[in-house]
Amino acid sequence: MKAVSCYIALNHARDTFLGKLICWVQAPGLVWRGHADTIPTHARLGFTLEDGSQVYFEALEGSGFDGPKPEKRVQNWVKNGSGRWTHHYNLDLAPGIAEQIHERAQGRLGQWSYSVPQLLGMYFALRFGARLRQSPDKVICSEAVARLLFPDVDLRENRTFENVTPLSIHGKMPENIIPLFIDTVF
Repeated sequence: MKAVSCYIALNHARDTFLGKLICWVQAPGLVWRGHADTIPTHARLGFTLEDGSQVYFEALEGSGFDGPKPEKRVQNWVKNGSGRWTHHYNLDLAPGIAEQIHERAQGRLGQWSYSVPQLLGMYFALRFGARLRQSPDKVICSEAVARLLFPDVDLRENRTFENVTPLSIHGKMPENIIPLFIDTVF
């Protein structure tokens, strides 16, 4: 089934070690000031299909780049946990572009693994200007989203994909947010 529209979804989970680590990597100052609940900890790429259903693709530790998964899965995840939320940003794309991005996502299945070491490297890159090593077969969630959307939507940080974080994606989104199942609001 073809995609008729595309959205970026940003999630937050404070109930996992990886979620806490991602908050610290992106914005330790916000964490210290007690605003960790406002920091997105995960990025995924979603599509509305011709029949009105919604599916998404994501890069996760333990499973790599995976999908399509039904959006209902994330809605249940938010409902069943404490301090979890998800926000959707609908992308204003020319006709046919959503399907091209959907095809790119399907073409990457099984080709990308998840890179936990990159998260640690990102901390040093963001804080001290260290350079991250590029890896064509390893990504983190936000890097996968940025790579799949490029060149239709440019989310790169300093012209690289490796420095893209869920928080940097949030900062580039217009104000057309559609909040879904929010436990905590930005």
